[in-house]
Amino acid sequence: MNPNKKYYPNANSTMRVTYGNVSDYQPG
Repeated sequence: MNPNKKYYPNANSTMRVTYGNVSDYQPG
């Protein structure tokens, strides 16, 4: 979950798909 945490904030607009996945266990 550490690598995912660094993904959603940095690639919020680029990796929108990842953001949705992270929201599952980390609503931010």
